[in-house]
Amino acid sequence: MSILLEITPQAHKKAPSLYVLNVYCRPKSSSLILQQAIEQATLKAANNPLVITGDFSAAHPLWGYAYINPGGTRLHSLVENQDLTIVTDHSRPTRIRTSVTRDTAPDLTLRKTFLKFN
Repeated sequence: MSILLEITPQAHKKAPSLYVLNVYCRPKSSSLILQQAIEQATLKAANNPLVITGDFSAAHPLWGYAYINPGGTRLHSLVENQDLTIVTDHSRPTRIRTSVTRDTAPDLTLRKTFLKFN
């Protein structure tokens, strides 16, 4: 499930729009759904800044996990193929451990293009 928002500045008509894609991936959802959402958002944003954020249900050492699951492999491939940057600081987990789990970061923020705010 995802939603793409376009934020258009009114004060600076020459300023680019900012696109924000919010994502929730069920743990067993198809990787094709996430891939299509990211590809469509990238096309829509074109050369404008794009922020992708949400719960990806994906484990990978690049964002603080000790293991890799299939969702992590798929998301890592998307990050590489779409030239995205992981903004999330994996040393600051978004899910705090319980007696049977570790601190993790299932909630990630990614970006495409450099964001410059005045």
